[in-house]
Amino acid sequence: MLYLYEASFLSTRGETILDEARDFTAKILKDDMKYNVITNIDESLGLLVDHALELPLYWRMLRLEARWFIDVYERRRDMNTTLLEFAKLDFNMEDVHNSLVTTIDDIYDVYATFQELQLFTNAVERWDLSAMEQLPDYMKICFLALYNSTNEMVYDTLVEQGVYIISYLKKVVSVPPDSLECLKKYPDIIRWSSVILRLTNDLGTSIDELKRGDNPKSIQYCYMHETGASEDEAREHIKYLISETWKKINEEVHHQHQVLNSPFNKVFNGIAMNLARMAQCIYQHGDGHGIEDQETKDCVFALVIDPINLL
Repeated sequence: MLYLYEASFLSTRGETILDEARDFTAKILKDDMKYNVITNIDESLGLLVDHALELPLYWRMLRLEARWFIDVYERRRDMNTTLLEFAKLDFNMEDVHNSLVTTIDDIYDVYATFQELQLFTNAVERWDLSAMEQLPDYMKICFLALYNSTNEMVYDTLVEQGVYIISYLKKVVSVPPDSLECLKKYPDIIRWSSVILRLTNDLGTSIDELKRGDNPKSIQYCYMHETGASEDEAREHIKYLISETWKKINEEVHHQHQVLNSPFNKVFNGIAMNLARMAQCIYQHGDGHGIEDQETKDCVFALVIDPINLL
């Protein structure tokens, strides 16, 4: 039942069977949770159901979800200790790579001059340690870390799988010129993700921003003013719009998979979708961006700072 509920969020517009499946499974799961039917049978399953009803897996930040699931899996009586240990190690190793990516992003956005960025980009494109000699010291450290970690990944894949992936990794990090041209046309995959960002922001921040004297949001002004609906009704309508916009994203991703020589690859589509997922995460419990709260801090620390305890 839970799997069918989660799968229903992969639907596109007009797929009424999946819409009906979502309504049907949601009602049963909510009723079972209300009367502790699931929790009494399996506490960990009850946690999964409650988590899914709060926000489906497909709409969540997958990395944060992996951390949450490891914590839940550890509580299970039948958990596999070896599998759990490997999952923790994998998560902690990925955190090191994420920190490296964040550092490189800061170099491009904050620290480096234009001339330094040209040197760094050239070194990455050449993928040659000799090119590192032209870099300032702080860039040498970053480039060497990138070079070593990437080559280690390539080596492990070659030894274990017999596949040499360096060319694929270079393709992933590069942006073809035709893709840049398409971005100027504001493609739908970006448009719909941006709409979800806007709507979730309204849901999460509207009350606090009105208290500060900011302009009315789409909830209070547009829908309530035009229809005479209450605020609760308006909020439910915004949630409906978010759900319908996710269907448009699903349609666009499916369309890109069918198009030969599409300028947008799977990685690009995933990044665009993650914009919507990030918005759902940040504004799920209020204004997780503009107002400091412990829940948002815990999420950030769990992702990029605190490793999982292996003991």
